[in-house]
Parts: sequence; structure tokens; C-alpha cells
Amino acid sequence: MKVESVLFFTLPFALLLSQCAEPVSSADTAAEKGMKKATHDAYAPLTLRQEGSSVKVVNGAKTVSTCTSKLPNVEKFKFVKNKSQVVVKSRGNHGPAVVELFDSLSGVRRARVMAYEISNGQPDWAVGMAD
Repeated sequence: MKVESVLFFTLPFALLLSQCAEPVSSADTAAEKGMKKATHDAYAPLTLRQEGSSVKVVNGAKTVSTCTSKLPNVEKFKFVKNKSQVVVKSRGNHGPAVVELFDSLSGVRRARVMAYEISNGQPDWAVGMAD
């Protein structure tokens, strides 16, 4: 009989307490993650680092993406469009240079033009990379 009386009194009390807990919504956790990311980005902005024939987009010590150029010798690189894209100028051991446009976050190549084809500010993303 003691077991039955304990269950009789504790079960309703446990149910009452479980209704007091407030569930965490996915919007709350998403906002917290966004806040952490914004705070982290404020202290470690995106930067570029050359490594061999590629340029890495880094955030502090973390590599965000790798932009691998078509030719082995990277000459110049820069951010464009609010750091959402990376422009890389590279060439082989001899011959013309190629200028490539990459997405900063994925490292995917979006466009490519020969450096000697850049003229009159076109394409606009390759300005400053002409031969």
C-alpha cells in the first residue's frame, strides 16, 4: 500500500512541474547562434591568405573556403563586393595571366577572363588586374 500512495501523490506533482517548464523555440536558438556568429565575426573579420596556387578565405584561425587558381603562380588577389567574392590573378611560368572570380564562402569559381582582355573597366570585378 505504501507504493501505491507514493505514486498517487508524486505523479500529479511531477506532471504539475513539467507544465511549468517553458520550451525553447527554434527561433530562440537561431537568434543565439546568430548573435554568437556576429560577435565572432566582429573580432575576426574575413581575410585572405595565399598558400601555393590557392588563396584561402580565413576567419581568425578557421579556413572558410579555398579558391584554387587555374595557373600555379598567384600574383594578386583581393576581395570585391563587400567581401562576398574573391578575385585572383595567376599565371604559369611564362605566358599570359588569367583572372578568376570566386565565391568567398564556397570557393566556387564564378567567372574567368584573360588579363589582357580586361579593358575600359570591364568586367568590373577584374578592375586593377589587367596586364
